[in-house]
Amino acid sequence: MLPRSLHPRFPAALLLALLAALFFVHPSEANRKVAKKASTSQASYAPVLVGPRSDPRKALAKRQLTSKRTPHRTALLARKPSALVIGVMGGAGAVTPPNIAEKVAHLGAAIASQLGIVLTGAAPGLPDIAATAAKAKGAYTIGISPYRTMLQHKRAKAPVNFDVIKLTSHPALHGQDRPNYMGREIDNIEHSDAIVIVGGRFGTLGEFAIAADERRPIGVLTGSGGIADTIKQIVEASTKAGKPPGAPIIYDSNPKRLITRLIKATRAFQASGESGPLGDGDKAKQVKLPGNL
Repeated sequence: MLPRSLHPRFPAALLLALLAALFFVHPSEANRKVAKKASTSQASYAPVLVGPRSDPRKALAKRQLTSKRTPHRTALLARKPSALVIGVMGGAGAVTPPNIAEKVAHLGAAIASQLGIVLTGAAPGLPDIAATAAKAKGAYTIGISPYRTMLQHKRAKAPVNFDVIKLTSHPALHGQDRPNYMGREIDNIEHSDAIVIVGGRFGTLGEFAIAADERRPIGVLTGSGGIADTIKQIVEASTKAGKPPGAPIIYDSNPKRLITRLIKATRAFQASGESGPLGDGDKAKQVKLPGNL
């Protein structure tokens, strides 16, 4: 016989609540524990946020204070003044063929193995695959967001797993409330020592054009589709029109070999003292590369 307090007419819902309180953790308490664990995990990877006029390279020193030390990062910190920032420019599409994604991941890992810093436009797709692979190997990563605030960046569900994220506000959008993709393209090239083109569409073509005009060494991962597989024809057309490249352009279908060649060419180009914009066609001067590049 049941005690009076547990009489059959006793509300079943209340009985279940009593049992749950005795034997189970309250759902809200469990949620709080999960949220706390997630926030702690995210905090350890929270990027250093810098404004539109800041130099993301200088912000990497702050990132080192909160980053887990790895052999790559320790070595990179020791030689940071000479570390190259390699911008990875490519398609931000949601669908990527598995074979292309694999090649781009190898490219990101190759940059890390050369102790390089990976910079992207903080977008999904091919550049994010490269940045993620590089970060997994211990490399520093920089994301150039097209947004003016981090809140806008997160609302757009853009990648945030970078060591440094730089916001964009120039050139001015004249009151338009939208992402500043044109400003991001400029910043991507401005803060890169060299760039790699992987796949890509109109935005990648714009970044290639800026990099070529600003005389940044360029690597092209051939066979990755999109703009990458048309760059050679574009360069040939510009050269015939009287404006040849003013910095090395390296073509290779092997990601690891491409990065090795690009870094070697970039070091040689920097040592030559050449810098500044390419200028008009009559001032342009074709760069002759050593045969072993």
